[in-house]
Amino acid sequence: MYNLQGIKELYDRVCRQDDMTAYQQLFLALENPLIAFIKALVGVEEVAEELYSDLFVKIWARRSSLPDTAHPRNYIYTMARNLALDFLKKERYLHSIEFNEIDPLEVQDLAPTPEEQVISKEMVRKIEGAINLLPARCRLIFKMVKEDGFKYREVAELLGISVNTVEVQMAIALKKVAASVKFRTLA
Repeated sequence: MYNLQGIKELYDRVCRQDDMTAYQQLFLALENPLIAFIKALVGVEEVAEELYSDLFVKIWARRSSLPDTAHPRNYIYTMARNLALDFLKKERYLHSIEFNEIDPLEVQDLAPTPEEQVISKEMVRKIEGAINLLPARCRLIFKMVKEDGFKYREVAELLGISVNTVEVQMAIALKKVAASVKFRTLA
């Protein structure tokens, strides 16, 4: 898994050096989170995978004219969002889609940190269950912030909502997740 600096380095190598190896690494590094993001917008896994492939075909085709940006991950997510919205417009679904209709995102299996290793399997199950029970929009925002590492402002820009809405949704998510994993004390 690449950090933000690693993503930037790969992006720069693709754009400046026509580096196919960097392109393949960038494709793999962003594949799972971006497909989940696109799926949250279009609602269908197969369409999300196809749009993800289309996105990277466009990146390669336009590599020499892509902007030099300090935040290529955000730029690529914006491109993905625009492709998803274009797809929805073509399919005439844009007028009827609502966040409540979005299918739940699967929780990604990540290598555990030392802190995560201390948490029991039962606690992990409770947390994942609580996340999956969140309303779709709330869950998407929570995962973008907590799993994908986006800042509130970046999430707001990508989803076309206010930062205040992101803050409110995160507060709701954190409250519900915390309530579901409270320890019961023995009296």
